[in-house]
Amino acid sequence: MKRPFLIMAAALMAAAPGTVAAGERPLPQRLAAIIAEANDPASSYVLVEAHRGAWTKSIPENSLQAIDHAIAVGADIIEIDVRRTADGKLILMHDSSIDRTTTGTGKVEKLRWRDIRRTRLRTDDGQATDLRVPTLAEALRRIRGRTLARIDVKCDDRCLEPIYAEASRLGVVNQLVADARSRRFFADRDQSRVIDLGSDVPITVAVDAIGTTVDLVWVKDFPEEAPPLTDMVRLAPRVRLIAQPYNDKRSGGRGDDRSLVDPDQGWGWLLDRGVSALLTNEPDALVRYLESRGSRHIRSVYAAPR
Repeated sequence: MKRPFLIMAAALMAAAPGTVAAGERPLPQRLAAIIAEANDPASSYVLVEAHRGAWTKSIPENSLQAIDHAIAVGADIIEIDVRRTADGKLILMHDSSIDRTTTGTGKVEKLRWRDIRRTRLRTDDGQATDLRVPTLAEALRRIRGRTLARIDVKCDDRCLEPIYAEASRLGVVNQLVADARSRRFFADRDQSRVIDLGSDVPITVAVDAIGTTVDLVWVKDFPEEAPPLTDMVRLAPRVRLIAQPYNDKRSGGRGDDRSLVDPDQGWGWLLDRGVSALLTNEPDALVRYLESRGSRHIRSVYAAPR
């Protein structure tokens, strides 16, 4: 059975780069430029989103080091997964248990923070490191003033209030990309500053329903043999299309694995059909490929310091 082609409509609600709310410090130049690019569907600059940070053979996913590496290789958005421990601590963890990614075992929601903190993170191939599971606060401090972050909320709605409170306390609300559930909660509080992501809806409904204020649309779960190119092309001129090549099945078989062998038939194929933002496990290789295509015009994006 074929998986349906889905899109996610996203209205960018981040403040304009030159706009500063009362009590806030001006955005750093690079971050302001990223926000400006994300708001401009006509720009030739392709946005790169690092899936769980830029993890490698030696750097675990959802670690502070993965965040640093993602920023170092040029990621514009860093996706992180957040869960809550039994005693209420917000931490970075994709799975419901810590078994795969740490030296410990057990469900996150059943474990106390102090017990998780004693474990060490594992790399993708299972090798233990000397790195610890980071808290959300530690991750947001690492990201602050540097790039955008998309929080994939893996816990229930009770997480939303403390997530927002932490982001607000650290002054990074205007750097956040909220998921479908967070969108409704965050928008009521900081509608002018949060980048707002909507819910998945069938393409047959969404293409005609997307309003003129929408800036971002996720394209995913389309089959390789029959991608809905007509609909993708119809959307591309007025919105940014975000594809998910971190998973080949979510990107019509044109994902990271294929792209590392033949980037023109992977990432390039998506770009040629109007995609202008990519969620990837290979941000370093993707940035280098985009540079070779002329799709990362740094000088046009980041103004020279005065």
